[in-house]
Amino acid sequence: CMFTIAFSTATGGAAAPDTHSSPFYDYANDAVYVGDNGGFLHKFIGAFYGTPTEVVSTTGANIWPARVDSGFPLTSPVLVDGAGGFGAGASGIFVGDDTGVLYRVDSTKGSGTNGIVSTVKLGNSGIDDGPIVDSTTGNVYVFIRGDLGSGVNERAIVIQFSVNFALNSAGNRTGNTTAS
Repeated sequence: CMFTIAFSTATGGAAAPDTHSSPFYDYANDAVYVGDNGGFLHKFIGAFYGTPTEVVSTTGANIWPARVDSGFPLTSPVLVDGAGGFGAGASGIFVGDDTGVLYRVDSTKGSGTNGIVSTVKLGNSGIDDGPIVDSTTGNVYVFIRGDLGSGVNERAIVIQFSVNFALNSAGNRTGNTTAS
């Protein structure tokens, strides 16, 4: 069977479409995460073993859909079970945006208190693809189409972060880069 569920508009306004984000399935919790073009990360529960339902909570400690960015498309999210969230053992969701910022979203809190940690702007061109997470080493890799250089000095780069990166982290840049 197949379900079509419209994104919640509980946060006000019309639901944004999704043109950049593929869904990520959390096997342990039968949940699905997907971003939209308006900067919200949506969480659906009961994906295969229940009735698929979007989690909607606009007040309190856990806020869903999570406002990750203000009006910019999100990449495909990637969940790391038991790492990357705010508390010890909390799961984290990694997602990039069209402005060149990487985010870590607590899978329980969403955009509630301490639910989102963001990097600095990593490039002039946005992040197109979902991050790659190596759970063995605890690293997250993000691919930037154009770093902070300009003109002929703008380069494509790969940036490495720990799954527990700090707020405003710039990560470790690798590849053919210029000083920026």
